[in-house]
Amino acid sequence: MPIQSLTRFALLPTCLMLLMSISTVLLRPAAPIDETRYLTVAWEMHESGDFLVSHLNGETYAHKPPLLFWLINIVWSVFGTEEAAARLVAPAFSVVSLWLTILIARRIWPDDSGVAVVAPLIQCSLMLWMVYAPTTMFDSLLTVFAQTGLLGILQLDRGRIRSGTALMGLGLGLGILSKGPVIFVHVLPAAALGFLWSAEARQRKLYWYGATLAGVIAGVIIAAAWALPSAMSGGEAYADELLWGQTAGRMVDAFAHRKAWWWYAPAIVPCALPWLLFRPLWMGLRRVERTSATMFCSVWCFSTLGILTLISAKQPHYLLPSAPGAALLIACVATRIPVTSRSDLGLIAWGTIFCGVIPPLLNHLPGMEWTNLSQAIPDLAAVPLTLCGLVLLISAEQPTETAVRRISTCAAIFFSCLIAALSFNFWHEFDLMPVAKHVRTLMDDDIPVAWYGSYHGRLQYLGRLSEPVAELHSPEEVGTWLAAHPNGRVLFRQSLSPRAKQKFPDAATSASLMPPELKALEKIPAVYSRATTSQIQTTRSGLSPGAISVIRFDEKQTADTSLYESGGVHTNWRRCNWVVRKP
Repeated sequence: MPIQSLTRFALLPTCLMLLMSISTVLLRPAAPIDETRYLTVAWEMHESGDFLVSHLNGETYAHKPPLLFWLINIVWSVFGTEEAAARLVAPAFSVVSLWLTILIARRIWPDDSGVAVVAPLIQCSLMLWMVYAPTTMFDSLLTVFAQTGLLGILQLDRGRIRSGTALMGLGLGLGILSKGPVIFVHVLPAAALGFLWSAEARQRKLYWYGATLAGVIAGVIIAAAWALPSAMSGGEAYADELLWGQTAGRMVDAFAHRKAWWWYAPAIVPCALPWLLFRPLWMGLRRVERTSATMFCSVWCFSTLGILTLISAKQPHYLLPSAPGAALLIACVATRIPVTSRSDLGLIAWGTIFCGVIPPLLNHLPGMEWTNLSQAIPDLAAVPLTLCGLVLLISAEQPTETAVRRISTCAAIFFSCLIAALSFNFWHEFDLMPVAKHVRTLMDDDIPVAWYGSYHGRLQYLGRLSEPVAELHSPEEVGTWLAAHPNGRVLFRQSLSPRAKQKFPDAATSASLMPPELKALEKIPAVYSRATTSQIQTTRSGLSPGAISVIRFDEKQTADTSLYESGGVHTNWRRCNWVVRKP
């Protein structure tokens, strides 16, 4: 495909993707626990210089392959260890994915340039894509390498065995290095079911499936070039987790994100917005013929969905590598209707307007505190948000390609405005930088620090910590650790009810934040008569409000300490006393 054509098709979707990615990286903090954890793994790789075995909080980390961490370190070697530079790595692959979608569209619809124009715009404005593609996760990389492998299969369809096998092997190998063997779920069904859509597969079965097997072997060799040396270097437990635990554990009996088999059915609806509300999509279904191209995209999407349904671990972003295939199908169907009217965009326009007026409703309607979103977005943000919907109602008749451009542009602007609006009163409660800097100060003063509960490396990169944070999981472990580190500090996260958060930082309410199991320290051999708080920061886990406290246990009978709460975009420290005494 000529570069000029690719540039012409890709210019607008690339700009929209960059707008959403840059607004996410610059206006939203790294989200706990996933983004902060992956940045920490990359940071410890940078600090240790060990690019073979990944580490998290000083322990070997086999949960994810290293490609994203390698790429972040490459970027850091050029720009320094800046957070923005690291967080732009995964979104950059989202842009590449849009270009590959155009290549696939031109390959399977060579006589229909409309699909190549429309598909990347639909892809970058799917809600699933807008939410997850700009984040520091592995699914954008996985999507790119799944598309690479599928392009290799399309080469096989054209009778080009060598290039097809090589491209398929490259996609599979780099996909394994991105997120593990799950890449096979997204690529192999199109090859295994080639007889449904490819005349080449039906006529030359031996060559087709022989080339597929060769591509799989090539991909495994590429991945094994890292996995085997890493397994030998990381130790037996690490090797077992790396080579077996993650794959088998998630497929058969998930240790995380376990969901019912039907979970994806309702989840697909919000993921496919706003295009499920696009009337030409439903009108065009009657005009679409069964062709090799539509069957290829159907196998790509629906076989992957079927396999993911059978796997016990389920998350919305696991569907991300199927988004290009879904966008191609939607583009093919919608462009069967050449002209759209105002009514064809009505559901999307009024739905956008409704979403735009939600913030003032949450802010002023009584009894909305239960949503934990009251005052999260300023009332004035409703103006640009609702304008994104009103713009769609301006013109009466227009070509479908023009309508898709307008919808995609409004969706990207709506998303970016929403990210910006949330930065006033919402995102700061996900920002762990203040408590990370406090922990860094403690460590610089040689004060040991421990985290009570699951830590997930939340603070290592944000605080640029060079030492691990001890992870404690029971009151007995806390008591033992404090006996060995009498001047140590223990961090814990505690949930807050909306009412408690409103009263915060009232001293009585603050004292109630102490987890009951930590109060039970008085009953174990290491007796600590007083718990003092040096810092507390309000946080959120999802929409649930909470707080992270830094506490010290000792045997003194009196003390005067300070309790701090973060508030606003600029940290606004407010002070009160909190002393929990032994009764």
